[in-house]
Amino acid sequence: MKKSVLVVLLILLSPCLVRAQAEDNIWAFGSNAALDLNSGSPVSLSGFMTHVIEGTAAISDLSGGLLFYSAGQQVWNRDHNLMPNGSGILGHDGSGTQSTAICKYPGRDRLYYLFTLENLEKITVEESTIGYLRYNIIDMSLDGGKGDVITTEKNIVLDSFMGEKMVVVSDDGCGYWLVTYNYETRAYHSYRITVDGIEPPVISPGENDCGIVGEIKISPDGSKIANAAFIEGDVEVAFFDIATGSVSDFILLNHMSPYGAGFSPNSQVLYINNGYLYQYDLSSFPDGDEVAASEYTHSSGVALSAFRLGTNGKLYFPSTFSSDIYAIHNPDELGAASSLETSAFTLSSGSVVFGLGSSVAVNTNLSRNSDLSIETYAPGLASTGLYSCIRGCAPARFRIMRPDTDLEEEQTVHYLIEGTGVNGTDYEWIPDNVTIPSGSSYADIYIRPQVLSDLQVLRTVSLKILDTLVCSNNPALVAILSDTIVILDSIYISVFPEDAHICRGETIRLQAETNYEDYVSWAPDQNLQPSPNAPVVFVTPEMPISYLATINVPWSGCATEEDNSDISIYNETMEVKLNYEVYNDPVCVYDTVMLIADGGYSYIFLNRFNEELGRGSSNLEVAVPYRYNEYIVLATDENGCMDSAFIQVRAELCCEVLMIPNAFSPNGDGLNDRFGVLTDVYPEDFRLEIFNRWGERVFISYKPDNTWDGTDEEGTPADAGVYFYKVRGVCYDQRVFIKRGDLTLVR
Repeated sequence: MKKSVLVVLLILLSPCLVRAQAEDNIWAFGSNAALDLNSGSPVSLSGFMTHVIEGTAAISDLSGGLLFYSAGQQVWNRDHNLMPNGSGILGHDGSGTQSTAICKYPGRDRLYYLFTLENLEKITVEESTIGYLRYNIIDMSLDGGKGDVITTEKNIVLDSFMGEKMVVVSDDGCGYWLVTYNYETRAYHSYRITVDGIEPPVISPGENDCGIVGEIKISPDGSKIANAAFIEGDVEVAFFDIATGSVSDFILLNHMSPYGAGFSPNSQVLYINNGYLYQYDLSSFPDGDEVAASEYTHSSGVALSAFRLGTNGKLYFPSTFSSDIYAIHNPDELGAASSLETSAFTLSSGSVVFGLGSSVAVNTNLSRNSDLSIETYAPGLASTGLYSCIRGCAPARFRIMRPDTDLEEEQTVHYLIEGTGVNGTDYEWIPDNVTIPSGSSYADIYIRPQVLSDLQVLRTVSLKILDTLVCSNNPALVAILSDTIVILDSIYISVFPEDAHICRGETIRLQAETNYEDYVSWAPDQNLQPSPNAPVVFVTPEMPISYLATINVPWSGCATEEDNSDISIYNETMEVKLNYEVYNDPVCVYDTVMLIADGGYSYIFLNRFNEELGRGSSNLEVAVPYRYNEYIVLATDENGCMDSAFIQVRAELCCEVLMIPNAFSPNGDGLNDRFGVLTDVYPEDFRLEIFNRWGERVFISYKPDNTWDGTDEEGTPADAGVYFYKVRGVCYDQRVFIKRGDLTLVR
């Protein structure tokens, strides 16, 4: 066994600060552009699907891995594919300053809000909308963990008469504030987002017209709000109360067409962009005159664009319609010390116009659990530390440890276990908290799988330590520390069908359902298609047989697993026979014989042309139309299995075997105009006589091919009605035959 520390998502506080950085570390924006700030410096990414001027948002997981992103009308997953329900989002159509925003659903680890606004063109030019604010909920457990928009939580209207301005920030507890601006009433609408959902807005009237276009920003400490009115030409700055969501104490900074607004990390410096870059010292706020007097013109030649504060403490904004990005390296500093660098970074993929996307708000409240650590232990292979089996193994273990300096008091730690209930396997009941006793530096949490079926496919079990200081009413809101035990899939195999009954000659499909398909072997291995090592094989057994499928994974340390399928043959002893009985000897062409079948339950008789002659019982009388005749019987037993038999019947060309019709119509239409005798052998001394109903002879012939045309001996057309014929002949063996009958002349 191996003791190992497997830190997969180890996030230590100022773990909450690191966590904030991680979730806001990937930016998607512009035309197929993106940045990765996980290393502390921007790295250009490729493959992103956005193609807009502005109005994008992206969010990552706790370790900085991309989860999803949006440009207002679509949502793409981490693989840059549209989520299955990710189209048809009713947001802006390519240009909307802050028209897209994302935040977590408090208390719901896998759920996220996607907020959308519309844009100036739709509101004022097309007049096709009244500036709707909508939300969507994305569930990251859907689509195999890649996420999808919940159908019933899509394009839900929250409000109207909202422009392109929207920002999400943490509140004073465990939730968030979504703040927008109503361009009709000139009021700020603050929606508190809690574990219970979105509360009705707190409405704060503003003092100035800030319009539809331009950035709205809240300072990192949540104390101030700035609203740039691009068309109206002013910047409104006010207090923001993070506890209530209210906006108050307004001042006005006059500018020509201000577009971008951004705060420094210390919340004491405000930057404005209108093609010029301005800086204001907010230490005297709310004294508007002193704030205005502190104005510093940083540059007279920057691009008109929006700001975004990086998790590395730098303030970024793009060079319009290019691949270059400006950086203010020390935004807390006043004047030139803030260090503006033009073209600080150049995108290697994609381009940007006005914005770098909306920031992700993360609750940064600290917890007393910030000094904890996790150690994992899993029985299994010494080389990997993986938990290699389910049956008979010691349990996996999470050990929660604290510093030796904190041993005097007991400490209760709340946590969340994820990964239970995977494919038929659950765990013994696990509480949601553990107490580290006084005098001890750790407490253990054991993971004991309970096998509920033969289908075990465990992959990971994650432990998340939860914030209980600020969010004591709902500790699941903030996970400040996490670790994962990787569990090797327990080897299993199950063969389908388990038992089968088939007909002889039938092909059956055998499937070995297993989590290690590359290690399957079948026995016996003869006549298996496509190969005896395929998880699915096809076989055509001729007798009862049992096929054994075996799984042996040498490197796993697990025992060999096997399962079998027993195949029975319904008609193993079925033998079908076909004979016939004759009425005349010899059998002549055009005679009949009786076919007699045996060995089945029901029968179908066919001729050599596969034409059906009859079905049902075992006996069937059939004609013998040729000298060489072939008959087939298809026999079915009680189980529906089928077998067949074949027989030949030979017939003689007998001269007395004649084909004599019983009617004809001598009307000159070319159909049945003449009456005669058909025979395959010409008899000797042949004579055909035809008489009317009074016994008067109307026709005589001495050759079979001399036929009656329907006239009497004088050439007069005979009347329609019944006539009588007499045929006399002598066969090659001097046998004399006479045949009589009647016929009908039809006119």
